[in-house]
Parts: sequence; structure tokens; C-alpha cells
Amino acid sequence: DEEGMMDNSMPDVAAQHTQNTSFVPIMGQTQPPFQPSSTPVGLQRRYLVWNSVGIIVSRQEHTHSAIQIDFHDANLHRPVRFLDRYNYVVAALSSTGAIFASANSESGPSTIFYKPFDAWGNKSEWLFQLEDQEEVKCCAIGKKWAAVATSQNYLRVFSYSGLQLDVKSLPGPIVSMCGNDNLLAVVFSVYGALQYWLLDINKNKFVHQGMLPVSPGSTLSWVGFTWNLNNLASFDSKGVVRMLLSKNYTWIPVLHSNKNTKGKSDTVWPIYVTPENLMCHVCKGQRNYPETLPRPVPQAMPIRMPLLNLASESEKLQEQHTRQKAILEEQDIQGMATTNKDKIKLDKIILLNFKNACKASRSVRALDLSTRLMRKKSLDAAIIMANHMNQNQLVERMNILMQGKEAAQRLAASTVKSSFAAPTRTALKPRKSVSHTPKSNKSVASKAKRTIVNKTPGKDFKNPFAVKKQAQDAASTNVFAEE
Repeated sequence: DEEGMMDNSMPDVAAQHTQNTSFVPIMGQTQPPFQPSSTPVGLQRRYLVWNSVGIIVSRQEHTHSAIQIDFHDANLHRPVRFLDRYNYVVAALSSTGAIFASANSESGPSTIFYKPFDAWGNKSEWLFQLEDQEEVKCCAIGKKWAAVATSQNYLRVFSYSGLQLDVKSLPGPIVSMCGNDNLLAVVFSVYGALQYWLLDINKNKFVHQGMLPVSPGSTLSWVGFTWNLNNLASFDSKGVVRMLLSKNYTWIPVLHSNKNTKGKSDTVWPIYVTPENLMCHVCKGQRNYPETLPRPVPQAMPIRMPLLNLASESEKLQEQHTRQKAILEEQDIQGMATTNKDKIKLDKIILLNFKNACKASRSVRALDLSTRLMRKKSLDAAIIMANHMNQNQLVERMNILMQGKEAAQRLAASTVKSSFAAPTRTALKPRKSVSHTPKSNKSVASKAKRTIVNKTPGKDFKNPFAVKKQAQDAASTNVFAEE
């Protein structure tokens, strides 16, 4: 049992596991591995992980080491405390459990330990120790699974009960990894370039793989899945947040976080990303990570795509529309229901921008904006607005646009109606009447005679004339017999 275990030997493994914050990228050089949202190894108190579920803190005491797990939602689980026998250096946390791993040391090999939070049976915790100097570098956890990446470039996947589900060879050294629900993301280095795998653990298949972009001269600082949307996101050392779209698997920049800091030496320490905010800590001065005591309060940094000229009101509205539209498209792809309120919200943003364009007499832009409205009522409102502002030429073109949309809707409706209509049966043509000339009895009899004569007798064939003669002979015989 992991509870109650203690070991006084605590080797210094800081040289083996270092944060990548001091790493200077050089062409072809591999970035050292790191665990997302963790603080450097070697501190007396350090964050093993801080994410949207909770916080895991490792405490190095004089006589022992301890693990402390706290949850943001107090109704989800009670706080968890246990002794750390193996001096864990990496960890990952989900709502159902946590996985820990230690480095190789004089006291023992690299160890993997899984602790569930909702265990209904005995001995639900499990532990593995690696062999042949293999060492865990990063770990991740999802729904009913956990995974580790090792120094042998192995990706090992386990079930929640400890079954070894899979072992894959990575094309290069591990850099970082994260998990959520059924998805696992693994980032590794190939000749100094960052690449990623996105896997579906439940279906045991690749979802996508490709290059992971970072800003020139920067390194990867964090990777994770967006809260409540489940898109892969990244954060580099220059403060740029990127998100992977499921529509065509392209990365888009969604925030330049360093532009929101006050001091030049301030550092943004990411925790997790939502569709609207980057939850983070802004660290002051030379320290680029938060302290465990006192525990700081996270800051919400609003997501803003880096469009040009965001100082103007129209470009701010355009950024808001572009971002909200991308979120709606992701929800549709992932099977999340989009309501009519979402479409109204998008159209309101366009109508505000349309109004600004009309005021500035930018008719071409106003017409372009009107083509992006999603609802007919919104287009009607735009026409009324343009007419009120005496934009006669714009109103004329928008009426043509509305007529085209209505014609397209009627065509689509008629196509749907015809596809569901009952098939029509082709009318049968009347048969031509054929007149029959009655034939004489003589010709019919001669035809019947020819048929009988010309018919080739078979085995069972009986000549009708012979049958008639036999009947006459039998009748005459009976008559003579009676006499």
C-alpha cells in the first residue's frame, strides 16, 4: 500500500529533469522534456501539475516526502494526502485519478504509480518499475487510461486497472505530452523540429500527426487541451497561444500573451486554456514560475486573435466574429449542439460592424459584411439600417442579394420536396385493336385435319379415327352378344 510508506533517501535528480525555460534553441538541438504546468525539480515545495481539475504539490520534508492533491471543485473529491516513497518528479491529474513517475536513482529504478479517486474495489492502485535503465520523462492521463513516455523513446499506455494496452516507438525524443478524455497528444523532437501525434486511445488509432509550430527563436513551454472544447493548444516561450482546429487540422494563433503584461521582465505561466481565456499567472521579476506558499490566484487573460489594427472598433468586432465563428464550427464538428442564440450573437457582431461601415460610407465593406449574415431577419435589419442612412446604391445591391438567397432557398426546398415525393407511374399506351375475319367451317376443318395428319405420332399418341373404329366394333359386338 502506498499509504504510510516513507523513505529518507532523496537523491538529487534536478540535473536529470530540468525545465526548458533556460533552454536556448539552436538549429538541430533537441529541446529537453518537460511536464506541462509544473515547476522546476529540486525545490522544497513544487507543483507537479496545475490544471483545470486541481493541483498536485510535492513537499520535501526533513524526514520524508509527501504528495498533496487539491481539487478546484470541493464537491468533486476530498483532498488527498499520502507519503511519497519514490520521490516522484512528474505527475498528471484528471477527475478520476492521477499518475506519478520517478526518475532513476541509487535507491531504485524509475517507478510508475497510479492512484484512482473513485475506487470501488480493493487494490485498485497499481505500480510498475522500469528495467534496463529506462526512465520516465513525461506522463499523461485521460478517461480510464494513463500513458508515459520514456528515455528509450517508448510510449507506454495503461488502462485504469493497470493493463498494459500498448507500446509504441516514438520517432524522436519526447518533449511533452498531455491527455484529456479519450485523446492523447505527444510532442517529440525530430532533428530539432517539433512534431506531434494526436491519438484516440479508446479506438487505438491516429487522429492526426504533423509539425507543431512555435515562434522563431522560441521553445515550447506548455501543451494541453482546451477546457470544454477539447482542442489541442500550445504555448511557446514568446507567449503565443495556438489552437489546433479539427476542421482541417491547422494551427491558428489565438493570443499574444506578452502584449498583456506590464513589465518587460514579466513572465506568463500558463495553467489551462478555455475558448474565451488563458488561465495563467503573471510572474514578476526574474522568477518565471509561481510560489506554492502563498498560493497565488490565477488570472484570466482574454483570448484575442492577432489581427491587424485592433485599435479600431471595426477590427475589434471582426476579431470577435472570427473567433466566435471558429468556436461554433468546432462545436459542430465535435457534435455539440449550436443554438439559434449562437447565430443571433454572431449576426449582432456583424450588424454592429455593418453600421460602422455605413457611417464611414464604406459601401463595399458593408455589402461584404451583409453576405456573412446567417439569418434572413438579420439581412432584413441590415437593409432597413442602410435605407435609413440613405445608402440607396447599397440597398439596391442588398435587395438583389436577398432575392438571390430567396431563389436559392426555394430551389433547395423544391429539391427536397421532389426527393420525398411519391414516384409517378408511366401511363400505359392503349393496345391496337386487331380485326379478325371469321373463317369458314370448311377452312377450319381442313386446318384441323392437316394438323392431325402432319403431327408426328409419339409413344402415347392415339389416332382418333382408330379410337372411333374400336368403339364402333365394341358396340356391334355387344349388340350381337345380346342377340
